[in-house]
Amino acid sequence: MDASGLLATQFLAFLHEQGTRGRLAALLADHGRLVSVGMHRDASSSGLPDPDAPRLVFIDFDLDPGTDAGREQLTQARRLCQYAAGRFPRIPRVALIRYDAGILTVEALRAGVSDCLDLGNESDARRTLDRLMEAPPAQATGGAARGRSVLLLGARQGMGVTTLATHLAELCHVHLIKALADRHRKNPQESYRTPSPSSARACLLDLGIPVRDGLLYLGAPEGFHFLDAVNNLHRLDDTLLESALPHDAQGLGILSFPPDLDDMRGITHKDGLALFNRLHDFYGFVVVDAGGMDNLPFIVNLCNAADHVWVVTDQSLGGILSLADYLSVLQGQGVDTQRLELVVNRYDSRYGLSAAQIAEKFGLKLLGTAPDSTLSLWNHLNQGTRLAQSAPRDPYAQAVRRLLNHLLQSQSPFNRQEPAGLHALWGGLKAKYLR
Repeated sequence: MDASGLLATQFLAFLHEQGTRGRLAALLADHGRLVSVGMHRDASSSGLPDPDAPRLVFIDFDLDPGTDAGREQLTQARRLCQYAAGRFPRIPRVALIRYDAGILTVEALRAGVSDCLDLGNESDARRTLDRLMEAPPAQATGGAARGRSVLLLGARQGMGVTTLATHLAELCHVHLIKALADRHRKNPQESYRTPSPSSARACLLDLGIPVRDGLLYLGAPEGFHFLDAVNNLHRLDDTLLESALPHDAQGLGILSFPPDLDDMRGITHKDGLALFNRLHDFYGFVVVDAGGMDNLPFIVNLCNAADHVWVVTDQSLGGILSLADYLSVLQGQGVDTQRLELVVNRYDSRYGLSAAQIAEKFGLKLLGTAPDSTLSLWNHLNQGTRLAQSAPRDPYAQAVRRLLNHLLQSQSPFNRQEPAGLHALWGGLKAKYLR
């Protein structure tokens, strides 16, 4: 690489120690310039010319998790992974780590890194860096921002997550279509980047348990499913999604698990997250129903990848106790629960425990409530309609619309223009680290 190329190529690193900076700078000397900042700082004052992005982002996971200082550093590293995913959504995030510390490798992968590099093994580090540099650099799209996403979790089965997700996805889909039509109507002479057939639409990723309830509630036909999409990831385009994906009467795309979950045995978390990330290229919003899903590693990675994460519960004793257990498990897996927002479903102030009290008890931000409208919901469902479309003034429909308005008006927790997503995980990691 010539001198001008070296000056143009920049790398960003969040590091604990100056010694690490020296070793990393030496490794990168033939590729470009290293800009390093401390673990408590962001890249706003790092010297990178905004909006230019670094070629790679390095995050220091070389720490001792058995000490108080190490645990604090691990928390900082996780948050910096989330920050980097939001600030530089298409730039690979590389963990600096020791391969003999298997637990830290797992922690780094859970935090959302796309690769790992051990500075203590120079030959292996150079091979890893060469492989990373051979990949084409991220390019600006030059067009509209990629879609955003919201993940809906249930403290336990039966919290009404699927009902909420289907209504939310359908309302979001209708909103996106109307918004695009309004833009063209108000400015017919303005030159727009022509959107793809799906970019002005929403998609429901129907991953809840029981399987395929979202597909059933929306009255969509059987067809192309999650496993098909994973196996054809390289072929996904607007034509395939429009022709093969099941759609409801409004045109909302629905991607569900296959009828037999045993068929998913050969699918890894890497495969599922690659698909989740890819869907953002085609849809303005991806709504994920993960209510009842017990695949904890996948849920943890979805929490790190989604723009917004909602936890749904009700006011019952079982719901409250399950919420406590659920949050404890997520925290134990490294999820930053401060990101989570609470929705209290089937809410009635006469039940005694208010939504604000529930949120305060668990240190969650209260996003909103939805009333107990079981009779109306089931009545319309049994007639093949959704409450939000056939009875828009129903209290439940209005509550979902308020949640949608909050979602559309709010920025991502990291103020990003594109979703985090996860790139392919490093294929050379030993299988025992991924258990």
